[in-house]
Amino acid sequence: VGKTMTVNDIVNQYYPEVFKIYEPADLVAFAKQVNDGDQFACAVLDDDIALSGNWTPIGHNDHSKHFRGIFNGQGHTISGVILKTGDYIGFFNSCYGATIKNLTVKNIALSDETKKKQGYSIIGVAYGSTLTNLKAEGTITAYAKFGAIATIADSTVFTACTNAANVTNLLYDHLTQGGISCCAYNATFDSCVNMGTLYAVA
Repeated sequence: VGKTMTVNDIVNQYYPEVFKIYEPADLVAFAKQVNDGDQFACAVLDDDIALSGNWTPIGHNDHSKHFRGIFNGQGHTISGVILKTGDYIGFFNSCYGATIKNLTVKNIALSDETKKKQGYSIIGVAYGSTLTNLKAEGTITAYAKFGAIATIADSTVFTACTNAANVTNLLYDHLTQGGISCCAYNATFDSCVNMGTLYAVA
């Protein structure tokens, strides 16, 4: 009887090159690789990363530029994420059939021009993706819809995901928010928890 292939087996067979990330420049290069069209790029994070300056999210809300690969944070933390561009902005803007796991993102902020955009989370929009052991920490200021792990999720599986960030939503006419996700359709949640405070200005 042959071995049943996992998603990782398939990716390793057809996309054997894994991007290893040790420092901020590596992370920027990986984001550019995905956003330039390499949707199935795969990466592992080999150290904690402290970002400075505006962050351009990984993947676009465009069918040809979703992130579709595997990102394994290996238990490391990315901090200092200042979001600048995107429709549903997050560290990842848009994912489709992606696997993102074992990652903590701490302290998400916005540049002035991104206020009143949707999101500000680890993932802006996740379609048919697998999200495992993701954690948001620190403080987040939101101005619209917000979910700490994935703002919008469609047919996505969340496993062991945690929001430990304290969130303040300052835009009173967009108060839809959730600790894990604010808009989830046909999604599955297993062993997920919100430990942070969600505060909305009425």
